[in-house]
Amino acid sequence: MSCVLFDEHTTQDGHVIGEITLNAERSLNALTLEMIEEILPRLNQWQSDERVVAVLLDSAGEKAFCAGGDVVNLYKAIQGDGAADFPERFFENEYRLDYQLHTFPKPVICWGNGIVMGGGMGLLSGSSHRIVTETSRLAMPEVTIGLYPDVGASWFLNRLPGGAGRFLAMTGGQINAPDAVHLGLADRAIASHYRDELAEKLLAASWGEGEHTDAHGVVNHVLRELEQASQEVFAEMEAPVYKSSSLIRELMDHDTVEQMVEAVLAVETDDKWFSKAQKTLAHGSPVSVKLIHEQLARAKHMSLAEVFQFELSLSVQCCRHREFPEGVRALLVDKDGQPSWTYPDVASVEPSFIDELLAPAWDTNPLADLKYRTPHSLQHANKDKKMTTVAFIGLGNMGGPMAANLAKAGFTVRAFDLSAQALETAKSQGCEIAATATEAATDADFIISMLPAGKHVRGLYVDGDAPLFEVIKPSALVIDCSTIDADTARQVAAAGAEKGIGFVDAPVSGGVGGAQAGTLTFIVGGSEAQFAQAQPVLQAMGKNIFHAGDHGAGQVAKVCNNMLLSILMAGTCEAINMGVKNGLDPAVLSEIMKQSSGGNRALNVYNPYPGVMENAPASKGYQGGFQVDLMIKDLGLAMDVSQQSASPVPMGSAARSLFTLHKAGGNGKLDFSSLLKLYQDKSE
Repeated sequence: MSCVLFDEHTTQDGHVIGEITLNAERSLNALTLEMIEEILPRLNQWQSDERVVAVLLDSAGEKAFCAGGDVVNLYKAIQGDGAADFPERFFENEYRLDYQLHTFPKPVICWGNGIVMGGGMGLLSGSSHRIVTETSRLAMPEVTIGLYPDVGASWFLNRLPGGAGRFLAMTGGQINAPDAVHLGLADRAIASHYRDELAEKLLAASWGEGEHTDAHGVVNHVLRELEQASQEVFAEMEAPVYKSSSLIRELMDHDTVEQMVEAVLAVETDDKWFSKAQKTLAHGSPVSVKLIHEQLARAKHMSLAEVFQFELSLSVQCCRHREFPEGVRALLVDKDGQPSWTYPDVASVEPSFIDELLAPAWDTNPLADLKYRTPHSLQHANKDKKMTTVAFIGLGNMGGPMAANLAKAGFTVRAFDLSAQALETAKSQGCEIAATATEAATDADFIISMLPAGKHVRGLYVDGDAPLFEVIKPSALVIDCSTIDADTARQVAAAGAEKGIGFVDAPVSGGVGGAQAGTLTFIVGGSEAQFAQAQPVLQAMGKNIFHAGDHGAGQVAKVCNNMLLSILMAGTCEAINMGVKNGLDPAVLSEIMKQSSGGNRALNVYNPYPGVMENAPASKGYQGGFQVDLMIKDLGLAMDVSQQSASPVPMGSAARSLFTLHKAGGNGKLDFSSLLKLYQDKSE
């Protein structure tokens, strides 16, 4: 039987969906040259066939989509047991296939079930709609065989956040479905039992005709529904990469690869996922680790075509040196697990050896004919956003700029507010205007609310005159960015769940300036799947997005943060006022404390003394920023959390009293750093 199966399925409206099935279950569907040479011409045929609206890429069996490339036959060819030009032909054709997938003009839906490694990652990453399931295990483990992550990894690993790409390449760390979606290595997490239903829905869909055909939109609609229905499957799954993201960022923030390796191996941990990553790094090829560091640095600003040209030369050079064949021998041929690496450790790897690997393998690269084409990951990004409708309710000082940033990012934003002026501003910034909240929310994919208090949020969605949960479609996700009590957030989430509607609490930090600049911090409470679903929208408005835990956790984390901020601001005001009263220059004192143990955020970026920090609210008459009234509200919520959990908060309580006293002097609408005025008044 053929190692690749091809099918053409006719849709209900006469179009065709092409299906490619990797059919080598015994070898975990490892990608061979024969497979590649069969797939390439079929894709070319389907690209020009107007009947074909999409391609489904799948595999035989449940264990693996594709566990890698045909490295054993590569080893044989290197050792003289096979055609001498086999490595060059294999890599050239594999990368041509990957590039064709990346730039294919029609949707390619990849069902990444089970093991997805090496060559499988190339196929998955090149597809326009990348699906992972609860059994998916993604990895680029080339460090274990003396190679480096190829198949376009120089492109997609460089685009992962917080040094994660470098860490995963160096350690071969495995990635499950929640992490794959969070990192952007997959688009949808869908339960494996929906595989047949996916095909049925695609065949039953209406694909349109001519200029009215929107194939990517049809596929997105089907996948969105299945992902929503799959949430329970992924709700309890851990996300080890995300869990370790802060640590990974810290470990990768060193000046040399040797320092990075030392830092990773020095971590003491009981975490099984991280411990396995450490073990792989410790036993992996020192040449690979050093090469990966240089690979990612050199490819950072390459186009996709340049990446595949670069990787082809590098892969062929690796076949001409001993490290790669020795790694394959030890792991996959003799299977003794005892590779004799060229160097004992990363520090010993000679720069000249890496330079040899990175030298061009030919005067003219065999992939020099690759023409620049925009990868669909970029080509369809704005189009997909335009097809995503976001209802935005509450266009105040924070909500207005947030809605504007969503429109700027390419989303269709349907906005509503009680203020006619706020609506007019939103319209001028690219938003559509709705006459009511119901009109805004009907058929929207996401509903974002930014409201004053918990009673307003509950009224909007659950028990008001026109509760939105009665009109919001089940596949939509509600993102409430209000700062409210955690109990209300949980109650509203539960009410939505009863109707099949997802809900996350996602209070923000960063103030009006952060809202305008699109650099807000979002603190999200909800399931892993809901967090992943919210990410593309939140990323258009913020810089840091944290998953605090289940529903309500975002609100608890937010009030903890703001209580600490109030304490820091009160202490900073006390210290600066005392210094100034004793003849110190406030700017000089501030700089001394910033560089000393008293440094803190209130002092470093939000100095409360007028004239010290040019763009701080203190230098603008305490206008803008975060109002005293809002700080008092958040401190009230913190006191509620304190009482419910029997947590002593004497400093938080003292800060609340200070801000309340300051408000009583008519300062409620001023920025909270104006608390300095209270100290100045008391000391006069």
